[in-house]
Amino acid sequence: MEERLLEEKIHAAIKKWKESQKNQTDGYEYERTFNEMIHYVGREILQESMGEIPKSRKEKKTTDQLWGNNSSKRTRNK
Repeated sequence: MEERLLEEKIHAAIKKWKESQKNQTDGYEYERTFNEMIHYVGREILQESMGEIPKSRKEKKTTDQLWGNNSSKRTRNK
């Protein structure tokens, strides 16, 4: 994702949050939704800087992920 697209996505998230808070009177709800929005924005920035985030951090890695795509060319010494 290019930087401009990321900026637009963040701006849209903030704008959407502000719109949802127009009639907000509960401080707890205000803070909860703010934290959700900040978490979303932070995750988008992190994902942009690191690339695709795996669905499960506990997912077993394949040999290609561990040793690169050349793992199929490796042979065991007998």
